[in-house]
Amino acid sequence: MCGICGVLGNHEDSAQAVARMCAAMHHRGPDDQGVHFAPPLYLGMTRLSILDTSPAGRQPMFNEDCSLCLVFNGEIYNFAELRAQLERKGHMFSSQTDTEVILHLYEEEGQAAIYLLRGMFAFALWDARRRKLWLARDRLGIKPLYYAQTGKCFVFASELKALLKCGWISRELNPQAIDHYLSFGAVPSTLTMMQQIRCLPPGHMLLASEHEVQEIRYWRLDCTPLDGQPAEFYVQQTRELLEESIRLHQVSDVPLGAFLSGGLDSSAIVALMARQTGRPVRTFSIGFTEGPAHYDERSHAREAAQSLGTEHSEVVVSGQDVREALAHIIRHMDQPTVDGINTYFVSKAARQGVTVALSGLGGDEVFGGYPSFLRVPRLMPYLRAWNLVPADLRRALQNWGERWAIDSVPLRKLRGLRQLESLPALYAGSRIYFWPEEKQRLYTPDFRERLGQATDSITWLKRYLNSTSEPPEQQVTRLEIQSYMSEMLLRDTDAMSMAHSLEVRVPFLDHKLVEFAVRIPPAVKFKQGMTKVVLAQAVSDLLPSWIISRHKQAFELPMAHWLADDLERLVRQSFASQPLQDERILDSGALSMICDEMTSRYISWRHRWLIASLGFWLESLA
Repeated sequence: MCGICGVLGNHEDSAQAVARMCAAMHHRGPDDQGVHFAPPLYLGMTRLSILDTSPAGRQPMFNEDCSLCLVFNGEIYNFAELRAQLERKGHMFSSQTDTEVILHLYEEEGQAAIYLLRGMFAFALWDARRRKLWLARDRLGIKPLYYAQTGKCFVFASELKALLKCGWISRELNPQAIDHYLSFGAVPSTLTMMQQIRCLPPGHMLLASEHEVQEIRYWRLDCTPLDGQPAEFYVQQTRELLEESIRLHQVSDVPLGAFLSGGLDSSAIVALMARQTGRPVRTFSIGFTEGPAHYDERSHAREAAQSLGTEHSEVVVSGQDVREALAHIIRHMDQPTVDGINTYFVSKAARQGVTVALSGLGGDEVFGGYPSFLRVPRLMPYLRAWNLVPADLRRALQNWGERWAIDSVPLRKLRGLRQLESLPALYAGSRIYFWPEEKQRLYTPDFRERLGQATDSITWLKRYLNSTSEPPEQQVTRLEIQSYMSEMLLRDTDAMSMAHSLEVRVPFLDHKLVEFAVRIPPAVKFKQGMTKVVLAQAVSDLLPSWIISRHKQAFELPMAHWLADDLERLVRQSFASQPLQDERILDSGALSMICDEMTSRYISWRHRWLIASLGFWLESLA
């Protein structure tokens, strides 16, 4: 796990820019740092040593004749298999790293090497003979990669804030990114909060020369149902692929453990880890003593740990802890988000004992664990009926809803009637914070003008759907994976774990497992109002019945309590902060109403934290 960065193009400050970007990512790789300057190319990296911790594993890494140079962030889990194949073809290796495998695989396969890599990764490979820089990001977007074109230079880095340290990028905000953030609490892929910076999307690679930059998509999520097989087939295949993924994800030369909440996903991972290694797994969880009692999952985690025989550690997080750590959290929040605090604290606890932790992230998205997988298909008949209503009558009802739905949460849903004309809009009802019409009322005239005719957030979701002819469950799968998971959960997990120099691995997102699981027919995956049926059956022999049958419970922080107590003063300061005022995004009256919760049935803590996080993030750029 590392931080990578680089410059392609001649600039008098290129070497110093790479040094500044590396320094900004020291937390991503505190074990080592390396640079390679060979104009017009300047590469840098910071290393968290996981495989081959010797000097032989240092980066940037070269092939034998130094015609290829690579900086790499992530893990290639099938590197041993690939290495053996390459050695049979005559390739010679000087290290035990997965990094070197990428170099030799490129020598053999060229850019087609990307299809053979199984893991989480973001890398940059310079081909000196062709004078081409090849960047690539893993299929699901586990590892981040940002880039920008500045005059005559192309510049990239693992973190947006590190990229800004090059010193050549305008800090002009992207109005459309802000608009989407206020809808869903995260910035969508390709966009970033900075107008000039772009995020390389998951499943994409990029070719850069001194004259042009080209993005190429190399992987698409195929959710077409695999019909015609008995239910037992899907259960057996899931178990085999999950076992293989867990085995591959445990390759490490440093201490390794796992997050454990006591839920199905994390418990299944820990159970398979224990079975495969034959020794107790180090597990970690967090809990709370403040707020509603059901927010504290420590008792479930303890029971699971005892049942699975783990070496378990837990940490209690208070509002005071969050207040004291908030500056550090925001500093490592690469883009504003309403999530991530839980990952920050469990990563902090885990780093005291291990360098690598496996997480159950992805289980709900891949195997259908959220209410949206049942709710959206159930509402589809109503959606079709609504679309049969004459357009003039629909508009009249929509206008009535927007005029009267002010103070009541149930009535507030009527404000979304204008959007409830597609499956993405139905899905958005589970994830959205502010509907488009609501945001228009919150924005200043200046920001509305800057935003112009930008694509609204609901329409933006449609780009994830290959075909509206897919079953609703498959369309929801796409949205959960490519929107919520990729743009919020994975981004936050990377940023908050790297804040503590901890590598987090996500076995449920092995692409071979994902490619199979998302194609399980809905009739098999969901039964009698139950979600994740196939996964539960696949691991039923490993776990106690109480874990298998436990009702899905969303992991929540007691934020409402904290915002009314330990964090209240800081949140108010954020709302009044100079950067938020200077950007003239939100109307001052709207800000006051949200900050004071004058109409509590309309404004929730989530709205307050959404705005506060944006204010904190803007301040962190100073």
